Amino acid sequence: GLCANERRTYGDFSVLLRANTQSRAIEEAFLAANIPYSMSGGTSFFQRKEIKDIIAYLRLIANQNDNLSLVRVINEPKRGIGAVSLNKLEELAIENETSMYNIIKNADRYMPRIQGNVYEFVEMVEILKDADLTITELVKAILLKSGYIAALQAENTVEAETRIQNLE
Repeated sequence: GLCANERRTYGDFSVLLRANTQSRAIEEAFLAANIPYSMSGGTSFFQRKEIKDIIAYLRLIANQNDNLSLVRVINEPKRGIGAVSLNKLEELAIENETSMYNIIKNADRYMPRIQGNVYEFVEMVEILKDADLTITELVKAILLKSGYIAALQAENTVEAETRIQNLE
């Protein structure tokens, strides 16, 4: 429209929102139309912690070699896997020329004393990677099986409720 016919650039336009909750619909429309945008004075829906976390879960389920995604979600919600264990996990992966996920999947061989609910985490990933689910069903399964929603509900704060709504 205006960009082509009246020699306007995308930078000539802005969208003012009354509430951050409105940003998601506008961001999705811009993405669908391939219109570049930047956010000012708010956080992009896709840059919010809970959204980045669920995307990292999806990436890990799709590709167990994705070490960055594993590091992001292995302790989301808290599973008792601290910085020392993560550093050891990374060292072992490099030494053995494999993924960090493969190390925890075979923790009895590589890290027999690893703490936390790492076995439940691996079991969840294994079940979900082989499940025949739609993306919506997969996201719901991740949120339920990982304990992510339960952890947010346990916080019982306005911020946690907002995060839950964003995930929904």
